[in-house]
Amino acid sequence: MANVVAFDASFLLPVFSRNLHAVPQDPSTRKPIRQYDKKIDYLLSRLEKEKTKMLIPAPALSEILVEAGAERMHEYLKTIFLRSAFRVVPFKQDAAIVVAVMNRNAMERGDKRSGSKESWQKVKFDRQILAIAKVNKAKIIYSDDQGLRNFAEQAGLRVISSHELDLP
Repeated sequence: MANVVAFDASFLLPVFSRNLHAVPQDPSTRKPIRQYDKKIDYLLSRLEKEKTKMLIPAPALSEILVEAGAERMHEYLKTIFLRSAFRVVPFKQDAAIVVAVMNRNAMERGDKRSGSKESWQKVKFDRQILAIAKVNKAKIIYSDDQGLRNFAEQAGLRVISSHELDLP
């Protein structure tokens, strides 16, 4: 297991608001993931036991807080900051350079979205999350977002979706 992992908002939203968001679907069965809560709890406890740093890129935090709304925002932040393994990581100069290189390379290949059908704004956001993970030495990113998965795999990061999680 890597000692630094990153989480995308698509993965974290159901974690923080299990009673408000539908359980993600298993793509092979197109049904809600079985024993989802147990899988999430096991992952988080295992990562904490292994003293893994769990990065939340600031753009992903922003997405989570928008979904939380004013009434739950404080609760989400409290959950994040009370878990010592979670670390919110800002988009800084080194990540900006990585994103610029990704964007420039994609434009030079003639497709600034690198094959993605998502909006340009979404592509830029995904690349920011990915760049933050990379410059902070994450080897794994947890995400249920197919667009982010594609970018991360192209960049050499391992991606784990919630349907791939183990049970205790």
